[in-house]
This record gives sequence, structure tokens and C-alpha cells, in this order.
Amino acid sequence: MIGGGCREPERPPIVWVGDHVQVGTDLDIDDWCPGTLPLLDSHAGRLRELFDVPADHVINYYLYPTAVDQHGCLEKSVACFVPDEGVVTTDLFELHEIVHAVQLTYGGMPHFFAEGGASYWGWHPGGDIRGLDIREFLDKHWSTGLGERGYALAANFTAYLVHANGMEPYVALLKASDRNQTRASFEKAFEQAMGMTLDEAIADYDTLWAWKYCDGLATQYWSHACAQPGLSIPPGTETYFDLDISCADPEVAGPSLRVSFDGIPTIWRDITVEFSSENQFFQFEAPMDGESGTATVEIRPCTTDCTVALTSTVRWSLGPDGEASFPSVIPGRSVIRVSRAADDPGPVRFRWYQPGS
Repeated sequence: MIGGGCREPERPPIVWVGDHVQVGTDLDIDDWCPGTLPLLDSHAGRLRELFDVPADHVINYYLYPTAVDQHGCLEKSVACFVPDEGVVTTDLFELHEIVHAVQLTYGGMPHFFAEGGASYWGWHPGGDIRGLDIREFLDKHWSTGLGERGYALAANFTAYLVHANGMEPYVALLKASDRNQTRASFEKAFEQAMGMTLDEAIADYDTLWAWKYCDGLATQYWSHACAQPGLSIPPGTETYFDLDISCADPEVAGPSLRVSFDGIPTIWRDITVEFSSENQFFQFEAPMDGESGTATVEIRPCTTDCTVALTSTVRWSLGPDGEASFPSVIPGRSVIRVSRAADDPGPVRFRWYQPGS
């Protein structure tokens, strides 16, 4: 899981410096695709903009080969953020802790809300939140460990706060909060920032019964990809994608477990698009002789409503015979994520046709 620690071990040397992140490791970063570190750095920059953090804020990011409980994190942790030091992780694309690192430019938030933000904009292990009562959960876990279901609940409630109120009140709450503040103090800051009490927000959240069915992927918001310029084509036209999902493509990132569906290290590339209508057509070519078919293609709408993301996300696991599909998508901005298993890189070819005249 994800946690914090208080040891002060010696850190590895800084081997890569970006605009927002500098990476320290004894590992060979050339073992990752060349798009990985620029994408990580760009994500941190996007979070800095979202949370109104000073432009000169730089995150120390320390990468280790195995479990990091000997490097300042709690036992069995795979990643954590160590205050005044930086992110400590075993994955080169650990967005959850990057969110913590950016938000803690201020005082942070109480545990449940801090993990909710890191899980919503970053990553969390998922968990079924049906049957959880958020009031009871907050009473029991205000400043203690959450577990997988707790991370999912915290992410889901953060998604609600952003969807219902927008970013400006959320950032105001972040600036007025502290990770060690009392519940009474936080609830006062919450009411001032959100224009409603925490109890009123929970009551409204509880009316959104369909939100309790949102899984981890639906709850997370792909803020970085959704902020990129979108590729659009006029109705009645088509465009072709001939992608090399391998480290030979400078825009491919990974390997990482944080974008994996099955626990296998994954490499991927995101393409931001604009749909002018619900009706689209995609045709995927079958692999050529000697090529395998492990590719996965996902189309995900840029929406803060997790129920829309849950029901409108389209995913194909491409097989040896290719595939054609007419998905019903949400008009507007979406992200196409094309991924492959890291140990099986290769081409992915498809045609996108937008019907109309």
C-alpha cells in the first residue's frame, strides 16, 4: 500500500532533471521508454497548475528496485512521500505520490482527503465501495490507514467534490487545510471554501447512488491527457493511426504497473481527440505474420462524472483477427490509450472514421 515514514536513509544520486521533477536512482533509466520521464514531468506540471503551486516547485523522485520499506516508507509499501525529501517508489510512473508531493507544497489535508486527492488525480488500487457509510468511515479513519476500499471511497468523494463544486473551491480548501488539523478545524475550512458544511456535502453525495458503482478506473480523472490539444476530423472523413507501441517511439511511456489492467508491466501512448457526435467507427488491423495481438485500446471521455466514465469508456483487447466497432461515445474530448505488454512491444494499426456529411 501507500504510506509515510520517518527514517532518513541516504538517497541515490540525481540522474535526470526536468522542469518539475528530478529523479534519483541507481538503476539505469534507459531501461524505460524515452517518453516516460517527460510524461511524468509534464504530469507534475499539470498538477502544479491545477493546485496553483509556484512554478519553481521541483519534486525529488527516488526510484528503487524493490520494496521501499527500507527507504523511509512503511512496511510492505511500494511507494510513499517522505516530507522534506520527496517521492520514494519502485515504479517510475507513480502519480499517486506525485499528487501528494504537489499538494504538500501547502499544509496538505487530513488523511482521508489527502489520499482521496492522490487517488483521484493519480492512482489507487481500486476497491468496491458499495455498503460503506462515509460518515462512519470518517469517524473511524480520520487519521488512520484506509485499506483498498477506503482509498476507493476517498477517491470517489473527491471526484464528487470536484464535479459538484469545481476546482476553485477545492484549491481554496487545499490552501486552508493542514494534514494534522483537527476535524473541527477542517470542517470550518471546508464550509468556508465549499459554501456548504461537510455534513451537507455528504448528504448530497449520498443521493448519488450510482456513484457507488464507479470502479477505480472510472473514478480517476485523466487530467493531463484531457488538457492536451485534441485531434479532430470533420464528419464524413477518416484518419489512420500507424503506431509503434515500443520504446522506439519517443512518445511511448512505461513500463509501469500503474496503467495495467492485469498486473503486467505495460507500455502505452495517449492520444487526445475531439468527437463531434456519438457515432464513430474504428477498424483495427489484424497483426501481420510474426506479430502478436496483446494490444489494448481504450477510449475514455474527459468527464468528472465517474458514472459517465464508467458507462462510456470503451475498451478492446485486440486479437489475431482484428476488429471493427461502432462505439457510442460522448461528444467532446476523449483520450485514446493504446497499450501493450512491456515484454511484447509492436505495431498497432487502426482507422478512425467519423460518420456524417
